[in-house]
Amino acid sequence: MALASSALDGPFLSTFTLTDHVDAARLDWTMVAGSACMGTDILRSKDPLDFQIVGSIERLCGSIDAPVDYSFIDTAVPGFGPWYYRLAPGLNGSTPVRRVEHLLSSAHAPRACWSRCPSLPGRATPRR
Repeated sequence: MALASSALDGPFLSTFTLTDHVDAARLDWTMVAGSACMGTDILRSKDPLDFQIVGSIERLCGSIDAPVDYSFIDTAVPGFGPWYYRLAPGLNGSTPVRRVEHLLSSAHAPRACWSRCPSLPGRATPRR
């Protein structure tokens, strides 16, 4: 299930979506042109209050010239149920909280998917 982003993503993001995957949650976001930050932390929580860092992009992120798309696959989602995510682009505060209902597990997935599902990297990467 993908959750749409909203205009409340702040001045530095144009989109921020979450999608549930087998044994993972996928985060996709786009930094608007003219936005830059000193790294970005990806945070996860079981409730919308107490977040822990689950990934990071180090160094400068974003671009002065064009929007930059990013993806992060959280392959360590601790279990079923709702999970909350937010981004913390260095020097820019943090994004609004997003929620994903994690329902998919390889223990419940069709066997054919185990050999045919795409591998999901556990790191943030720009999409080009």
